[in-house]
Order: sequence, then structure tokens, then C-alpha cells
Amino acid sequence: MEEKLVDYIKSFSVDLNIPAGNIKPLHGVNLGPTLWHGNFDATDYFKRLCIPSVRLHDCPWAMPNVVDMHNIFPILNLDPSNPENYVFGPTDNYLLAVKNTGADIKYRLGESAEIYPHRNFLREPYNFERWAEAALHIVMHYNDGWANGFHHGIKYWEIWNEPWTYGPKGFWPGTPESFFRFYETVAKKLKKYNPSLKIGAGLCGGSWNKEFSDKFLLFCKETNTPFDFHAWHQYGPHPAYVARHARIVRDSMDRLGFEKAELHMDEWAPHFQMDFGYLINIPVHAPVQVPRIQGMEGSAMVATVMCWLQDLPVDMANYYWAAQGIWGFFDHWFRTTKIYDAFLSFVELYKLGHRVYANGSNEETGEGILAALSEDRRKAAILISRFQGWQCELDISITGIPNKGGIVEFYHLGDGRYPAPVRIEKITDASVKFRHVMVAPEVLLLKLRFAE
Repeated sequence: MEEKLVDYIKSFSVDLNIPAGNIKPLHGVNLGPTLWHGNFDATDYFKRLCIPSVRLHDCPWAMPNVVDMHNIFPILNLDPSNPENYVFGPTDNYLLAVKNTGADIKYRLGESAEIYPHRNFLREPYNFERWAEAALHIVMHYNDGWANGFHHGIKYWEIWNEPWTYGPKGFWPGTPESFFRFYETVAKKLKKYNPSLKIGAGLCGGSWNKEFSDKFLLFCKETNTPFDFHAWHQYGPHPAYVARHARIVRDSMDRLGFEKAELHMDEWAPHFQMDFGYLINIPVHAPVQVPRIQGMEGSAMVATVMCWLQDLPVDMANYYWAAQGIWGFFDHWFRTTKIYDAFLSFVELYKLGHRVYANGSNEETGEGILAALSEDRRKAAILISRFQGWQCELDISITGIPNKGGIVEFYHLGDGRYPAPVRIEKITDASVKFRHVMVAPEVLLLKLRFAE
């Protein structure tokens, strides 16, 4: 009996006296704050989350006529050096809204997703050189003021998106070799113009395609083509997918000589179905899948991943997406989802800044823990996420508490009383141990305040 009962007791420990660096800003998103064709402004929500970076991909799904190449430079056979051949206005406003949140911009040069096989703009450009020249002038407009432009200082420029997602149904309709030549043409032109720019590509989506990615990286090495970051995407039913694939992708990059190239997970989200049926056959699949994604199952997965990302070999992460519906921060009526609450809980730690020792994460079961302490040591926070498992009792040990004591508040994201605490306890000693019941999937946030 004792051997079975041990499975229902989980131990987590935190030591506030052991620093573990700073909390890294890996809570970026896709899509800016201008939503629902401009009828909903999420700026305040973005600011509340201290969003560090916004990737500009699939933006026309929320705001028409922005970002994509066909929206800015609609006629490829025109002169790319003539400002009159560009339509910058809608995208100008869209980027200004992003900058107003305080976030940095990661600009995806190319086209947004179109569901296979109905595609109007995901076409292989018939003139790589002219497309590259247009891309260069977009960079010039937003970084160097060309054509009454701006000085946004956009550092990261991603060329195309998922050219080889699940094979030829990816977002590049040509051959792998034609994409390699296309990327080479654009990357070399942008890098020659400004060597400080970071140029990369999102090679695969949904899963890791070693054959395609290895060929691409070897091509870049042989042709001396710039490759500053690998933008990898991960959708899956369990947080372990993220952890294991992050190490696989990083190892592949290092093995092929790209040790200095950054690893970006610039699309990721819960995905509890083997295919994207809830996009293709929405009436059948969405009523089942979307509540799982937007509810506590999705929230617990997101919280666990955000705990683990602090130790994974990932340099930038952008959740997909900060809009309404499916994986979003908002439901159909623009009420915040439990996904948003998971981000909000993480930000409680991010704002404190200083990470401290925390133990108890479990990759197999999807449990995560992260802890942070303020500079003045008067506040701390602990985030514990359980993605799967039965009801269990948590043994939470906290040491290194300032001697004058304080209080700790317990918040359950899945409890009907949220955002009110479910429990408040006093702290009187330098160390304390709490026994707390938690039913997965659930996210527990502890806020600690210490006396002066």
C-alpha cells in the first residue's frame, strides 16, 4: 500500500537563498494587439503580460491587408526601388500598435498560412531577385526611414514560413532545392545591406524533419549563406514534445556546425488532435478540441512549458497566438481564456526578475516548477503546473525565507474563485513546509510577501 500511496504525494522544494539567474523573456507571441479587423485593441492586455516580442505571421487573420508580401508589394513585376509601388499604410499602423505595447518585432517576410489546397498567395515567386529586392526595401522602410518610413530597429527577419510542413503540403509549393536558392538570394541581399540583421528561416512545422533541415543547413554551409536563427515550430499533446524536440533540433544544428545560430520556437501551442481537423472540419472537431485547448488542459501545458523553457536550449519563443479563438488569449467574445491566465501567472515571476532554486519538475508526467524573488527580497512567487495525473498531495518546502516571516497566498487557475486565493497562510520561520491538494490538470501560483 505504501508503494502506491507514494504516487499521490509529489514533492517540490524552493530555496530563496540560491540564485539561478534571471527569468528569461521567453513569453513572446504571434500577432499584434490589433484584433478582429481593428475592432478590438488588446494593447492593455499585452502590456499587462510584458510581452517581449511579437512575431508577425498570419497577421491578416486578425487584421486584413497587413505584413504579407502581396499586401505591401502587390505586383511583383513593378520596380522595387519605386516607393509608389508599395502599400505601406495598413502595415505601418499595425507595427506602430505593436511598438506601443513595448514589445520587439520579429518580421516574417513572406505570406500567411492558407489551408491546403486552397491557396491564392502561397506561390513560389517567379523572380527571386525582384522578390528579394522588395524584401530589402521593406527592411529599409521599417528600419531606416525609406519612403517616409520608420526607425523601429527590427533585428530579426524570418524568410518564409514552414516551407516543408509534413512534406509537400508545406507552405512552399516548389521543391526543397528551389526554396534553398530562394532563401540564399534573400538572405545574402539583406545581410549585405546590413550585416547586423539576424536572418533565419522557419524550416519545419508541427514536427522535426531531419532530412529537409539537414539538407538546408548543409546548403547554407556550402554556399556561405547567412543563417542566424532556426525558427522551429512545435504543436503537440504533451509538454514533453517541446522539451525533447528542443534538444533534438539544437543537437542537429550543433552537429552540422551551426553552434552559434540561435534556436527560436516561434510557434507553439497545445494540440490535442493528430491533425488540424478543428480547422478543416470545424463543426465536428472544434466543439471538442477548443474547450480543451482554452481550458485547464491547455493552460497546464502552457504553464509547464514556460517553466521548462528557462532550462531548454531555446533563445526565443513566441506562442501561437495572442488573438481570439482556438489557441488564443481570448474566446469568441473576447473574454480571456485560461491560456491568458497561465501567461499572467508566469509574468508574476518575470516581473520579480531573479530566479531562485526550485526542484520538482517531471518531464514524463508534465510537471513544472519555477520560482522567483524580488531584488529587495520582500516578494517571491512560485509557479507549479501539473499537466497530468490523479489528485495528489503536494509537499511544498520553502527555505531561505527572511526571518521576520510574512504570508503566502495560494491561487488555483482552475478554481471557480480565481483570481481570488483559495488559501492564505502565515509564515513565521525561515523555512516552511505546506501540504496542499492539487488535481491535474491545474496550475498553482504561490505569492509570498515578507515583512520589512
